[in-house]
Amino acid sequence: RSAHALRRALLVVQSAIFAVLLTGASAYVLSLRRASRVNVGFDVDSVMVASIPIAADDRERAKELMSRAYQRVASLPGVASASLGYMEPWANNTMQNISVPSSTANPDYVMFDEVTPEYLRTFGVKMKAGRWFEPSDNISSPFVIVVNEALERTFWQPGQAIGKCIRIG
Repeated sequence: RSAHALRRALLVVQSAIFAVLLTGASAYVLSLRRASRVNVGFDVDSVMVASIPIAADDRERAKELMSRAYQRVASLPGVASASLGYMEPWANNTMQNISVPSSTANPDYVMFDEVTPEYLRTFGVKMKAGRWFEPSDNISSPFVIVVNEALERTFWQPGQAIGKCIRIG
């Protein structure tokens, strides 16, 4: 009799666990479905992201290897645009504290990445105002930063970010 009661209790527990797991799996699938419809700001259907682990002892050797990989990918048939970033999008990007000297907004943390000039255009990001990075931008050029609408709203009125100073770090 006690064995029968134990089996019944285990069946109830197993059914409850199954119901919780089924509910969680359903919520996960619905979440994925909703996430696939979110506008992330670039054309996800025509972009391929690849990670290339490079084991190089010095930065110059790594740059050379990445340059060769970039040239090979850019020359493949069907590739409309290629670019390089230090990290994959949204993966371990550098976080820096930023502030704007003329703003009363609190400092905020933003993600940074080292990229080639055509990086955002390769992703199909649309420019609303200002300019993209150019190949002629270098360490001796005036500093250039591309900001998104969320960062602009934090520190300036819409359309007022161009030409403004931003303090990083």
